[in-house]
Amino acid sequence: MVLGTDYSWSSIPVNELILKAKKVYREYCAKRTDLLRKTMDTSEQRLQEIESLQEQISIMKMSPSSLSITQEELKEKIDREKKEEKATAALPHTMREKVTKGKAAVFLDDGDGINIEQIVLNDMADINAAVQITPKSIPVTPTRKQVEQKRNRKKQKMMAHTVNLKEYEAKMSEYDWAALQVIGDSGVSRYLNIEELFLKAKPDATKNRSRIAMSNLANIGLLNMEKVTNPLKGNFNVYQLTDMGSRIYRDRYNKAPAMSEMDKIMAEHDNCQHGYGIRIVTEVLKEKGTFADVCDTNRRNPIKLADGISYIPDIICTDETGTKMYIEYECANHTQANFNGKCNKMCKVSSILNFIVPNRADMDKLCTQIKTWIQNRGVTSLKHITIRVTGAFQIKDVDLLDDKGWKYVFKPGKNIEPEVNF
Repeated sequence: MVLGTDYSWSSIPVNELILKAKKVYREYCAKRTDLLRKTMDTSEQRLQEIESLQEQISIMKMSPSSLSITQEELKEKIDREKKEEKATAALPHTMREKVTKGKAAVFLDDGDGINIEQIVLNDMADINAAVQITPKSIPVTPTRKQVEQKRNRKKQKMMAHTVNLKEYEAKMSEYDWAALQVIGDSGVSRYLNIEELFLKAKPDATKNRSRIAMSNLANIGLLNMEKVTNPLKGNFNVYQLTDMGSRIYRDRYNKAPAMSEMDKIMAEHDNCQHGYGIRIVTEVLKEKGTFADVCDTNRRNPIKLADGISYIPDIICTDETGTKMYIEYECANHTQANFNGKCNKMCKVSSILNFIVPNRADMDKLCTQIKTWIQNRGVTSLKHITIRVTGAFQIKDVDLLDDKGWKYVFKPGKNIEPEVNF
């Protein structure tokens, strides 16, 4: 348009108007895309700067002696570690796995590049870890809690490689060292088991001394502690070495620590609460002697169903004839939709669905979910199915092979309400 000149949109041919509109729109999109890219680049740069500063602050908090290090030196140290991580990611799978397990190390050359070929293998760690399994050797579908735990472990690992070990060692007594060695050597996690081994290693110590040693190791950051529920007796504490604890153990005893029971259970069952409940029920079933085999580590051998779907029972009990009974340890914290899906899977494997729950309150919740599932699924399709429910505190003195040994028995083909046995 020219100011003062007559102008009318109608004077422009339609085809030309369309072409001009397309051209303007393309230019607008290109400018907007360019602006978004510049904004993302700037945001990424700022995010890296913030993460670097947070790491520096964390290191300074954990290690007072690091205050004497200049900011440039600290930044250079962190950048170098990031390059080492990048170099590790570029390695072949087998070599990367060795680096991750601590059996190999990646070093940078003196220049700006990364010399991926400079790998130093630790033969002692190779031999010691050859007979161990790791949490990564057990396939696990990550939950939100697991992702958070991995993030925390990564942060701990970063700290473990930058903090001066002498500062931790100065805070440890001979009893603290004994407790650390017991956990690293054996991999035990339950406090009573740790206490038993500790008192054997230090005959002059008392139970109170054991509790103080464990508390001190947790307070200075060498142990992670979690309180879990025993469905038979109440709460108890379980422990695992932190990355710093593992590093100090490795530095002191020249070998990698054994994988803890807590790590194995979390890898198999996603979390300690559910995992230890399953483990305790399994121990009770083994003590009863009803079955030839009772297994609660079934993630390695899932039961394949149709369409690529698989079912992993919490517990598989096998009798002398090879007949299997599948049991789920259920805390009644699933959504109804997820519970329905789980029951539908179980129906494809067995005509008897067995549920053991921690307490009476969970038993009532589970029975409500079972009734809802039966109504959703339809009684006709479940005429051949039996659903049995009982509490973990009720399984010691009953015959689980008989319906009468279960608190509630649902037979949808007869009645939606369960039979109550005791």
